[in-house]
Amino acid sequence: MITITKSLLSKVSQTIKKYEEISRLTGEDFNVFRILKVERREVGTHSALLAALLDANGAHGCGDRFLELFLEQTQIRYANHPQFLLRLQKFAPSGSRSFAEAHIGKLDNEGNSGGRIDILLKDKNGQHIVFENKIDAGDLDKQLVRYNNKYPEAPIFYLTLNKLHPTKQSKRELEEGNQYICISYKEDIRNWLHNCLKEAASYPLLRETIQQYIHLINYLTHQSNSYKMDKEIVDEITLTKSAYDAAKSIRTALNGFEAKIAAATAKEVNEVKKKLFLSEHIELFTFRNYRFKARLSNEAHHWHTDIVPYRLENGKEVFGCAGDAALAVFKPLLQSYRTDVFQNKNYLIWIFSDYNFHKLEWEDYIKLDDEAHRKAWAVKVCEEFQLHLDTFKKDVNNLAGGREIVWQKRD
Repeated sequence: MITITKSLLSKVSQTIKKYEEISRLTGEDFNVFRILKVERREVGTHSALLAALLDANGAHGCGDRFLELFLEQTQIRYANHPQFLLRLQKFAPSGSRSFAEAHIGKLDNEGNSGGRIDILLKDKNGQHIVFENKIDAGDLDKQLVRYNNKYPEAPIFYLTLNKLHPTKQSKRELEEGNQYICISYKEDIRNWLHNCLKEAASYPLLRETIQQYIHLINYLTHQSNSYKMDKEIVDEITLTKSAYDAAKSIRTALNGFEAKIAAATAKEVNEVKKKLFLSEHIELFTFRNYRFKARLSNEAHHWHTDIVPYRLENGKEVFGCAGDAALAVFKPLLQSYRTDVFQNKNYLIWIFSDYNFHKLEWEDYIKLDDEAHRKAWAVKVCEEFQLHLDTFKKDVNNLAGGREIVWQKRD
């Protein structure tokens, strides 16, 4: 078994070196979006860039050519949806405008109107095209219904990485192929961008921006060299039973080592947290009949800061109220944080830490095997948590102007 394991490790190492050299020669690993950690930001990255390219009056300088290419591609790829295409054909590309995060009114209590459209195109005749853009976020109740109610003649593109379908909750009675169609980054956007790339040949900065974005989409949709490498490694592992058994032994040993380091580091973080913050939850402030508490939490070795609103009813804490209309004033806070921030009915804000085991490399694990380094790492995790609290307090005061906000005193 030892000989087979060493042989497998040697072959896998050679495969990795081969693909590292390919990435070095192509420059694929140098991606500005991934370097800036905005690769999964739906609003600030994907919607903003797509809206800019689809804008006939955009700074790209190519007029409505990119939009024309998208419309032409859609006519060909979705010829089997004639009702949808009839909606699309009403749109006049020349002189049209494109807007990211287009506000369509306050969300009403029934959820039938209002909200924001990820990408909204408007032509000179008042016709519209709607894009609902999904990278990681889930569907909201009656989301597509609201867009259709606002612009009943507009075609809706439901865009996801791999052509997922909207939930029944979102679309209700809307019909695919009539009011909306599903498109993907993996095929539709990627193919369209390759066509845009040809049009941008004489615009160097624009051309390279589109190329970088194509590389990002390849990465997000598992089409980059790293995924080709993974497939080749799997093929090597599954070639024989002995190779497969050797790989399982390696996985077991590696998982055990990483779990040991993760547990020891979590223990250090908890000890520092107790010294600095005394309790698991920190009461932050009250707003009307709501209270807000913060917590530094660790789930599956993934540290995060979460801020939770709740109400007191008959002396009991009632959670699940982050989406209450009374707390809508805090919605803009989400825009001021990084891409790895989300919200649901329980959490006003959930911020993933920069110090997480999902991001660690070999050298990080070796360092964390040392107690002194673990202690220093734990301090950094808690300092980051404190920074999040300080930033949140500043943002809340700026947003609400101190009105109805009563901050809790901390020792």
